[in-house]
Amino acid sequence: MIANEVYVEIELLRRHGMSLRRIAAEVGCAVNTVRAHLAAPGLPGYECKVKRATKLAAYEAYLREGGREIRLIRAFPLARRG
Repeated sequence: MIANEVYVEIELLRRHGMSLRRIAAEVGCAVNTVRAHLAAPGLPGYECKVKRATKLAAYEAYLREGGREIRLIRAFPLARRG
């Protein structure tokens, strides 16, 4: 993420007539970043993404119970059979 000061500097350098490549070299970012910023209507706005349901959401109640005994199959005895 680029600081707001850098966006202001990009706009200022462009108003002084500098090329996109020279602005990118001066600021230290890619030419496409400079181009995208100058094409945008204003400063970028970042929003928090909405959290999606996890793959374990359907099993959450079961996993939180904790009192149940779970039988585990040991892999070592199974490997001996083969």
